Amino acid sequence: MGFIVNAGASSPQVYDHQVIKVAKGDTLWEIASIYSRNSDIREYIYNIKKLNDLSGDTIYAGQVLLLP
Repeated sequence: MGFIVNAGASSPQVYDHQVIKVAKGDTLWEIASIYSRNSDIREYIYNIKKLNDLSGDTIYAGQVLLLP
């Protein structure tokens, strides 16, 4: 579990999101299957994309993703 702090804000905001690093061959579907905790995988992928400002389904090895 990772914590993100927005230090630039007048009062720090802490977001409780899991942080992962994409490995070679990973897909959003695979990541969602592992981390979605039995929720709808398509909705979880949508939330990953929204949280990380992704416009498509392409992710890259070494990329850091926040998970809802």
